[in-house]
Amino acid sequence: MATIVFEEGHGGPKHPNHSHSKKQLLNNIIDGMVRTRPNALWAVVPVSTTTYEAGYRKVTYYALANAVNGIAWWLTDELGPGKDFPTICYMGWNDIRYVIVVLGAVKAGYKVGPSTL
Repeated sequence: MATIVFEEGHGGPKHPNHSHSKKQLLNNIIDGMVRTRPNALWAVVPVSTTTYEAGYRKVTYYALANAVNGIAWWLTDELGPGKDFPTICYMGWNDIRYVIVVLGAVKAGYKVGPSTL
């Protein structure tokens, strides 16, 4: 099975000639997907929080990366760049937004920890 490897700062994927997979950071994989297949489907989420009858919304890797980068920019603007990965707390819905906040925090140099409330 072929594996696509995305490396930080690299313009495109590589296909390794070896049988074992290389470990990759999730943010690098997402950014690599945006460069190679931006309209690929990442998730399908319900439009409504109370019923499935309202339908679903498709989320592409491009939309995911845009949201992650927006959170990373906002955190850096509000808190400055993270040094030594300080912990921040996210209190919100446990849905697609949680993934976006976690990935954006990592890009900004932070990690997301549980609330102690």
